[in-house]
Amino acid sequence: MAHAPRPAASALLTPSPQAGPPVFAGPSPDNPHLPEQAGCHGCDPALPGGLGVHWDGVSAPVVTMTARIGAGQQGAAGTAHGGVLSALADEAMGRLVWSLGGRYATARLEVDYLLPVPAGAELRLTVRICAVDGRKVYVEAEAEHEGLPCVRAAALYVRHADRAVSG
Repeated sequence: MAHAPRPAASALLTPSPQAGPPVFAGPSPDNPHLPEQAGCHGCDPALPGGLGVHWDGVSAPVVTMTARIGAGQQGAAGTAHGGVLSALADEAMGRLVWSLGGRYATARLEVDYLLPVPAGAELRLTVRICAVDGRKVYVEAEAEHEGLPCVRAAALYVRHADRAVSG
């Protein structure tokens, strides 16, 4: 049975009644979990200017990660840039979707900014897959700073068979 979307998710991020729960493939030779893919803006800790995320757990059905907002990731003085926060949410959601097996791309991403996030803040993101409907995967994420929700996101990922995609 599909999970109801978060209240702020648009109709475009609402699974159909036929959508079901995810079936996780887990790591395999065709679907390795690369905790630090070289050149990845989100997960390569050695990439200058990258997000530098740290994965706490990549086991389905939930993935958690921590990230620190750096000085070069500011928008308004002293606060995290909204694009950085949305990239963090996309990176975390994409990591969990990867555990389904296959290659997926972000087709739609909605982000709600609930509180300003100060530069230098450490965020903890938690992600879960709500439903799978054929090639479509519906995912939600929440970021917390000091125990308070500051960012909520919902996304639709679509499976691609033979193309290298980002996401």
